Amino acid sequence: MIRNFALWCKYIVVLLVLISCKKDNNPITFDDEINVSVKELKSFYKGEDVLLNKEDRFDKIFISGVVTSSSTFGNVPFNKGMMIQEDRDGIGVILEDKIAEINEGDSVTINVNTGTLASIDGNLVIQGVKTSDISVLKEKVNLLPRAVAVAELNANKTDYVGSLVQIVGAEIIGHQPNEIFEGDKSLDDGTGDILKLHTEETASFAKNKIPEFGTFTGLVVLSGSNSEIQLWMRSESDLEEYVPSPYPPGFPEVFDTELVKDAYAKANLDLNSGNWTFDGVTLVTKTDLRPINEDGTKGVQFNQKNADPLYLQMNFDVYRGASKVTVLHGSYGNDPQCTWRLEYSTNGGVSWNQIGENVVSDNKQSETAEFEMDIKGTVRFRINKLGLGDDNNGRLNIDDFTIYNN
Repeated sequence: MIRNFALWCKYIVVLLVLISCKKDNNPITFDDEINVSVKELKSFYKGEDVLLNKEDRFDKIFISGVVTSSSTFGNVPFNKGMMIQEDRDGIGVILEDKIAEINEGDSVTINVNTGTLASIDGNLVIQGVKTSDISVLKEKVNLLPRAVAVAELNANKTDYVGSLVQIVGAEIIGHQPNEIFEGDKSLDDGTGDILKLHTEETASFAKNKIPEFGTFTGLVVLSGSNSEIQLWMRSESDLEEYVPSPYPPGFPEVFDTELVKDAYAKANLDLNSGNWTFDGVTLVTKTDLRPINEDGTKGVQFNQKNADPLYLQMNFDVYRGASKVTVLHGSYGNDPQCTWRLEYSTNGGVSWNQIGENVVSDNKQSETAEFEMDIKGTVRFRINKLGLGDDNNGRLNIDDFTIYNN
């Protein structure tokens, strides 16, 4: 605590010296070195350029961080510039000479006492630094990006500007066949906001084809007079092409809950994935007569001989569409076969549509039914056991309900 207090006293003295530089004609020199975090250095900026060494008033100010972007692949926000990041805070460094010796992933320390802290379109940068002011401490440092939703990024952009982030599972709006990276693309990750992906024509990957879906990593940059927030990929390796995967959290829904439901009366239950309606449906434990997952403790069972449809229904949406749904199913014990269908809703459960064909369950061992689809945006699902009355209408067991995103 004493050491931190002493450092803050030193920073206050530095700031007072900078503020008084126009009034004081007698230079004051600090002989020792000052190590300032990137976050602290950025806090010095109050809307006007800050000369970091006015008339040699202090000897050296050092900042440290990992180089997150350089000119290697041509997609950098500033001419002769690079970006560095310490913890979660990033800042631009614009050099007066070449930067060939400095590479992405280098852990560096920089003497910034010849520089000026300035703002370019809202991006804080240090200008006037030379390559000789930079020392490489370690090469090939793996700096992990922060995963962030587009809505969160837009709402709190000052917390992310200059830093490395990752947008998971985003779609390029209006994507065209053979579309390339170059220019501005609109990313939608399903959280209700849009983020612009920007690629300079000088980027090494600018003319390469860009896929419609993916997970995008890049630097958060402000651009233009209105300080629009953008994502700048550093290289093509910052894109992971979309691979359909089950939704987390809560899926697959395996119904292994501590809740008890012994009757078929209609009820809403809070399960791992969300709230579900059980209408003519109950929770059951594993027995030899019930074809549910042997690795679980419970499954779902629909009543028999129903004249009206019975439903196992999601009362919540998933937000990245659906490319596939799989359901473990089987008919109970010595019951006759039963018939069911999968239905979906894209308007919050107001209306429902069938997806795929009816499924006839006449198996006494669990089987997996797969439904392929191409649904964008918010969607929810339900299982509809058809109301066929007394004939060929036994009990239906369901388990392991899985949704793959789109």
